[in-house]
Amino acid sequence: MKTELLRVLACSVIAFSLGYFLAGSSSEMRNRHAESDRIGNLKPGPTNSTAMSVSSWRTAPKWSNAVTSTRENGANDLMPPEEDQRTLDAWVAETARERDAEYTEVFSQLGLGPEAIAAFKQRLVNLHQKANAAGWPLSALARARNDYDEALRSMVGEENYARYREYEAAKPAQREYDLIQAHVRETSQIELGPEQSQRLLQLLKTSQAYTTERWDGPYDPLPRPSSGRAQGIEGLNRSVTDLTQRSSALIEAARQAEMPANIIEALDSYYSKKVAEMQGRLAALERPVSFEELQREVKVQARERFKQIEAKARARQ
Repeated sequence: MKTELLRVLACSVIAFSLGYFLAGSSSEMRNRHAESDRIGNLKPGPTNSTAMSVSSWRTAPKWSNAVTSTRENGANDLMPPEEDQRTLDAWVAETARERDAEYTEVFSQLGLGPEAIAAFKQRLVNLHQKANAAGWPLSALARARNDYDEALRSMVGEENYARYREYEAAKPAQREYDLIQAHVRETSQIELGPEQSQRLLQLLKTSQAYTTERWDGPYDPLPRPSSGRAQGIEGLNRSVTDLTQRSSALIEAARQAEMPANIIEALDSYYSKKVAEMQGRLAALERPVSFEELQREVKVQARERFKQIEAKARARQ
């Protein structure tokens, strides 16, 4: 039991340092990448000359005040009102009744006895309760983001609002561009000119070959933490495939745009390094390790993360 708990802890550290997925969409790649990179790149600048400077099959129950309430101070965002909590509890109980016969049969076919079947069905209930508990603050965040968007739009007018949305939408590409530029300077001392920079930024926006993600902005993806060895392996496998495809599309588009050969070589070097880092993390998750090795790895990773955060903080001062 002690070994398994440490294994989960180690995988959790790795998972959060990667910042990867929870159920994605077409932007799934951006849901699962290095937390260390995300923390280290919190101030993307303007991206162009016109930029501003500044699951059950059932339907989930509707909240009594989910759409209309605006709670700026966030004091009640972590827990639903009593009325909504009763609705959630009733939904959990009804779902458990609907699934009872289904999972009795499923678990019986897996060779479990009555006691184990009852225990795992209770675990399903617990998972549903935890999903509801986690979903409430996320819905509060979604409401707050919507309130922010509507308030700003009404305050600044349509023209300025459109400019602002372009500014926010350009941030992921700018963040990746800054990382690529730093890599280029370190490895080849190449300086990207203004025209090349604008072209690369546009190619990044089109390909979405991003290796970082933030969750704090008004239009960012919702937080999606993940934990455990199996989820880590599954997420990293998808990440490697996705980044390989997107970066290949970016590099091919750069060739079609007739960007200089040394820039294309630098892009290939940058993304090859990123993919290799992800493959290294994947190999670490996949290999069997002893209890003592897990202890050492967790401590080393924790120390390294603190060093990175401190170095980034000092650099900003």
